[in-house]
Amino acid sequence: MSHLQNQLELIKNCCDEQLQVTWLDYPLSTMGEGYCLIIFYLECLHWDNVALYNKKGFE
Repeated sequence: MSHLQNQLELIKNCCDEQLQVTWLDYPLSTMGEGYCLIIFYLECLHWDNVALYNKKGFE
């Protein structure tokens, strides 16, 4: 997740728009149970990122 944190730090000061974040459960992940998709979008920069994470890492 550190690569994503680095990207977020870089875009944080680029515009005043709020970053949109959506979390979707992903029960059919080939990685196993407990995974989700996290979708990030910042319209002013046309920047987006989709990340696959295990929800256990957020506990």
